[in-house]
Amino acid sequence: MTQMVFLLGALILAVAFGRNSVGNVFGSAIGTGMLPLRLCAFLMGIFIALGAFVGIGEVSESVSRYVAFTNPISVFYFSVLLALLIFIFTYLGLPLSVAQMGMGGLAGWHLATNGQMHLSQILILVQAWIFSPLFSAFIAFVIFKIFRYLLKKHPVSLLNKELWIRFHMVWIGCLMAYTIGANNLSVIIQPFTMALTLPDFMIKGIICLFVGIGCLLVSRRVIKTISADLFPLNSVEALMMTLSAGLTLLLFSFGFSYLPAIPISSGAALIGAIVGISLAKGGYGLKVRPLIWVASSWMWVPFLSGLTCFAFVSMIQKWGVL
Repeated sequence: MTQMVFLLGALILAVAFGRNSVGNVFGSAIGTGMLPLRLCAFLMGIFIALGAFVGIGEVSESVSRYVAFTNPISVFYFSVLLALLIFIFTYLGLPLSVAQMGMGGLAGWHLATNGQMHLSQILILVQAWIFSPLFSAFIAFVIFKIFRYLLKKHPVSLLNKELWIRFHMVWIGCLMAYTIGANNLSVIIQPFTMALTLPDFMIKGIICLFVGIGCLLVSRRVIKTISADLFPLNSVEALMMTLSAGLTLLLFSFGFSYLPAIPISSGAALIGAIVGISLAKGGYGLKVRPLIWVASSWMWVPFLSGLTCFAFVSMIQKWGVL
């Protein structure tokens, strides 16, 4: 029973995770009116769970290097702090990544409890977070050029085009949801599987259930940021953006070639794809001010998460609580 009480922190964090993630994955499809919100939330919950049970492997091993929890109460405190930060930034409409916030928080907690942090481990994270949106932008640029060439060579009727776009939005969104479950969700699952004695499948199942609940409570502010505030996407461009970001997460989830198998930002991959599409169209239409606001958050959000955890741990250690 005590273990289930400590798992409550994971459930709060899972709801916050799901609420933000739907906007990241299906925000463009919902914003362009191609897919209904409830269908997107249902598919998101199912395929995130599938990724969590089937896809998590190498990424979870990478996350475990940053976990410094010695008892269940520590991971409970960590998850509640992280959930609070996610709810705040989701309210602000930021397409943030739980992976970045979680890894930043884990680094801060590790530093406060162990008094040291290997610089090489931090550099691997930072390099991946910088490289992933650039990689996504490159993929989106290439895909946009290929799609435009094929559509010119093989034009389709308006009705068939709409059905074609809806079909591909569904499976591409499901692919990205799967990769988020295999990549980002490990930041939530791994600390609890290491700190609690409950069976791993039970912890994963309960967390995935509450991620699904969070998906139904999707933030429309995040959807607006993805689908309109940065770049006015049409339905075809929204499709290409999601595909590019999904491929980026997939490659980083399994450590393809020289890419490390670590959690990366799904939001950063999406924004990178938007920039790649904009550049493929000549750079017109991209709104620089909101882009700078979102891109800068990739740096200060994990730093703030780490600083918050470091300060919290230092305070409760001083009081003798931890």
